[in-house]
Amino acid sequence: NGSTGPTGPTGPSSTLHLGFSMLGTAWNPIDATTYYFSNEPANPGTSATTHKLYMPYAGTIKFAFVQWNSSGVTGTNENISIYLRLNNTTDYLIQTVGNTAQPREFLNTSMSITIAAGDYIQGKVICPTWATNPTNVLLGGYFTIDY
Repeated sequence: NGSTGPTGPTGPSSTLHLGFSMLGTAWNPIDATTYYFSNEPANPGTSATTHKLYMPYAGTIKFAFVQWNSSGVTGTNENISIYLRLNNTTDYLIQTVGNTAQPREFLNTSMSITIAAGDYIQGKVICPTWATNPTNVLLGGYFTIDY
């Protein structure tokens, strides 16, 4: 009595784990700027028309985690908000964090984002105006899709 997946029976349920990360050169965020990222090995960009991660299956995003590491200056404790953005139209907050911990961790275990095959997801970072800006920041994370 299993469900049908992309290649046939999958059992009672299945979870597809898709990852997104920032793997490129360290990035120095600017005050009061919004950045977008996905699974590309590149630095975050300020255009929402880039950094897209297309979804191969329909399902529901249930969990998201992003880690922010500053290998240079940690920066001060103003609030940073990180979202998942669906099709460049709707933002879903992962978490807002305002501390100087290293790493800063953004976690949401109760997401419910319905996606269709062909939709795309981006990470979105809203930076504050820092007293002291962080430097050499790397982002990494993942989200899970139940389908």
